[in-house]
Formats: sequence, structure tokens, C-alpha cells
Amino acid sequence: MSFAEILGQDGPVSLLTGALARERVAHGYVLTGPEGVGKRRAAAELARALLCPRRAPGTAEACGACPECVRCARGTHSSYQVVTVPEDKREIPIAWVRERVIEPLGLRSADGGWRVFVVDPADALNAEAANCLLKTLEEPSPRVALVLVTARVEHLLPTILSRCQVLRFRPLPLAIGRRVLAAAAPAAKPAELDQALAAAAGSPGLALRVLSHKVLAAWSKWGDRILAMGPVEAMDLAAEVADWLKKGAATLEDRRVKARPFLELLALRLRERFLAEQGLAPATPGAAPGPRRPLELAERVMEAQLALDRNLKVDFVIEELFLAIADQAAYPGAQNPSSPATVR
Repeated sequence: MSFAEILGQDGPVSLLTGALARERVAHGYVLTGPEGVGKRRAAAELARALLCPRRAPGTAEACGACPECVRCARGTHSSYQVVTVPEDKREIPIAWVRERVIEPLGLRSADGGWRVFVVDPADALNAEAANCLLKTLEEPSPRVALVLVTARVEHLLPTILSRCQVLRFRPLPLAIGRRVLAAAAPAAKPAELDQALAAAAGSPGLALRVLSHKVLAAWSKWGDRILAMGPVEAMDLAAEVADWLKKGAATLEDRRVKARPFLELLALRLRERFLAEQGLAPATPGAAPGPRRPLELAERVMEAQLALDRNLKVDFVIEELFLAIADQAAYPGAQNPSSPATVR
């Protein structure tokens, strides 16, 4: 592994390698961008480079062969922690941050070298955990790097963003995305690769899930209609999508697996609309007017996924979600009284 193998991300990669070569690594980074475009790989490469004792001065690449590099690759290096959502939780709680970040910060590394903490996904931090990390960023320890990885930067505290270097990873160029996706889905036809990448906004990770669960045809059929539907059409579309989720899916778990990439595409489109409204991303050319309050609705989509994970009926979850989306299209600013409030 090396920084050179992170394709299509010359901007953020050059900033990281330049900081390493000059020994000017920041105490906090936010790596943000679509799923599957190199953010996690870049965080891992940064950690390896900082912890590799054989890295030559003025260079950015770890040797890849020393015991420290091997331990980093295995996830067993004592100075390299990856903090993610605990298996029995749906968010990163403050207790987990204290155990994995705050308490280790009170200890010195064995050789006085760097310590690297990667939080992935950082948007899963609950409010208490985020504020706990904020205090760490406000009073940074020497030779400590905190790297926050997220596809939903809008969910991070502005005060955290202001204390970190924000590196934006872009959707991969089509040629690179196609190469990455083709290696993961060798049976897919070139046209299918391109269509899946287009639907997934250049994210090979999401595009692969779209291909694996045959979601592409369903999204092409219903995606734009869902974003533009009114309350009457919402009921019909909810029934059609629920029937599609049941088709060929013998168990509830099969339906959940099938629904996940479809809902991911829907949440992605809503977040894109929000970012475009805020001037943080270009608007999609030719996009039809969509629902108001898109970020709130993107959260509602994520709540629908959690509801499916809690074994609620597919028909009920999809109907409630579609009514919430249609409600914002037909009555901007209103809230559908039959829909549960978004929970954060």
C-alpha cells in the first residue's frame, strides 16, 4: 500500500504527503467525500507514515516492511487506534471515545513518537462524544494526529471543522471509477459499470452495492419520481417499491439488504441537494425541483434504514418515508403528523 495507489485524489493526497515531507502534520484532519473514493485508505497511509521509523526524511511513504508497518496493517499497533461504532450501538458514545482516545492520550508512547487516532465514521459521534473530541482539539497534545473520516461533513460540529484541516475527496473520474469497480465486479458489463457509478455519484463502494443487489433498474425507474412526488403519488410509489423489495427476497433480512443501497442512493441525492442549496457543491445539471429541507429528509431516510433493522414491516417504513418526502414537496415547512420525528 502507498499514497500513490490512491487514485483520482491528487489534491488531498498531495496536501498529506507534503505535510509529511515537511514534518508539518496538523493535529486534526477531516477527510470528507463520497463513500469508497480513498478517504479511509488515506487515513491509514497517514498513520503508517507517521509511525514508520524507516521513513526517510523529506519523504511521505512508509517502508511497508518494518514491524511497525506490519502492526499498523494488522490493526495491532499500540499507537494507532481506529474508533468506529461499537457492534451493539448505532452511534459512537462518549464512553467509547474516552476509552479509545482520551485515556490513551494520558499515556506516553513507548518511543515518544506519534500517536494516531482515526474516527470513522465521524458523523456517527453522538453530541457528548463530539464535544469530548472538541476539547481534545482545543488543547492538542504534541505528536498526536486526530483524523475524522466522514461522508457527511455537514453533521460535524462547526467548532470541530474550524480546528481541523478539511480535505475534500472528490467523486472519482469515470475512467478511474470504472477501473476500480470493474476489478470488484468483473461480471458487470461496461454500460452497467457506468450507470452504477453515475447513480452513486462516482462512489465505487456504493456503486458495487447497487450492482450486487440489482438496484440500478429500480432506481432508474423510481428515483426522480420519488424526489418530485406529491402526497397522492407517494402512496402508489410506496406500494410499488415495497413490492419490489419483497420480490425474490424470501426473508425480512433479504429485504433489508436489498433496501439498503436503494435508500443510500435516496439519501445521497437529498444531501447533494442540500449542499447545492448551501453553495457547497454544484447543482446537478437538469435536476428537477425537489423537496424542501433535504438534509432533514436525508436524516429521515437513515431513520428508515434503522427502522428496517428493528424488524418493522417494509410496507410501513417505506410508506412513512415517502409521505414525509411528499409532505415537504407539497407543503414546504410543514410536518406530516403521521410521520415519526427524526431522532439524532
